[in-house]
Amino acid sequence: MLTHYLTFNASREPFSDPRLREAADLTIDRRAIADKLLAGTATPGAAFLSPVFADLADRGVTAPYDPARARALVTGARAPAEPVTILISSAETGQFPYTDIAEVLRASFEQAGLPAKVTVAEATKSVMEAGDYDVFLSAYSVPNGDVDYLFRRFLRSDASWNVERRLGYRNVRFDELVDRAAAETDAVARRELYHRIQRLLATDRPMIALAYQDNPIVTTTDVSGMTQNVAYVADLGKLAPRR
Repeated sequence: MLTHYLTFNASREPFSDPRLREAADLTIDRRAIADKLLAGTATPGAAFLSPVFADLADRGVTAPYDPARARALVTGARAPAEPVTILISSAETGQFPYTDIAEVLRASFEQAGLPAKVTVAEATKSVMEAGDYDVFLSAYSVPNGDVDYLFRRFLRSDASWNVERRLGYRNVRFDELVDRAAAETDAVARRELYHRIQRLLATDRPMIALAYQDNPIVTTTDVSGMTQNVAYVADLGKLAPRR
């Protein structure tokens, strides 16, 4: 299972204002995205961690669809004069209907009073490192079963993704909880810490989950020779029919 996330650039206006991040979140109809644009192959997102993480995913986190509340927040915060940029990767448009999803997001933002435009780029890494975006739509799976990998790689204050991609997310409490959860050996206490982390992220909204994508996997015992390196890259060079 992978998750479709919307990442905010909170290092600059307008999404440095938490009210506008909340407005953008509330204006998204996740059910429509999952059922229609993703053709029922996904379920609406809410908590940062997907159901693949079992009880570590906080099922109590919700993501309400409330366009009226979104419009009120934009009015109170003052809408940006320039359109916000919805960035998508050209590489991912062939795998997922991101062009259509981005257009739905653009229309939803504009209905809430947030003018928006869609930018398709081949090198999204350089665009993000330059800070030349407002939200980024992309999908991520997990290379291992350790949830600490996600929080430490993406959102901790010193995380490479956070710093290099200009997310601008800084929360000392979040950092402390991530470190505590990583060191906790009691399963129940660790689960509660990860639930607290997800509730905090649901309030701060540096990255929001739009949908949890089912990932069909086909297996066979008829081939051999596939290996995987430490970077989780599969080497198919020695793949051969099993004799």
